[in-house]
Amino acid sequence: RSFAAITAWLLKQCSVSPAWDEDDDPATVTSQIVTGLKQAGVAMEAIPKLKSGHGESVCQVLHALCKKALQKQQVVFEAPEWPDEGFAEEAEVDSDAEVKEVDEEDANLDDDEEEVIYSEMIDKKKQALDDSEDFKVVEAQIDPHEWAIELEQVGPQLRVTMPSDAQEWRAHLSQAKEYKHVIEET
Repeated sequence: RSFAAITAWLLKQCSVSPAWDEDDDPATVTSQIVTGLKQAGVAMEAIPKLKSGHGESVCQVLHALCKKALQKQQVVFEAPEWPDEGFAEEAEVDSDAEVKEVDEEDANLDDDEEEVIYSEMIDKKKQALDDSEDFKVVEAQIDPHEWAIELEQVGPQLRVTMPSDAQEWRAHLSQAKEYKHVIEET
């Protein structure tokens, strides 16, 4: 729905009047969008999957329409001008400083220390998860007979009745609105 609205606005910016309504069938809206693109002079190759309103082809259509609308409005983008900041000065090298080689034993000790610290952190996290109430098993304390009685009372209210023509998209829309209304009332 928003794709169709954005496309309609962009087509208006390109001096093309969109030929669809908000309540039209999605297939009709898709074919009208393709017609509008041709009228606006937007050259697009095969345009698959516009009906879904998302995806790469939708982005391509919106990008092409945005470019065309900006051209129509005579908006021109210039290359950015970057200030000349010069190069950063390098730090002075201390030629008197000692250069020390790292022994293999020293390097291995550092790795062992890191491993011990890491394993301690993992153990703490595992213990915290074990103590957490979120991960304990929940046992129901409801009498099965009472549950069955409750189910018999509420069960008919939980059943969904389908309209006579379930394939019609308007029927789906009106049914969803009815369910929303029922949910908001309860």
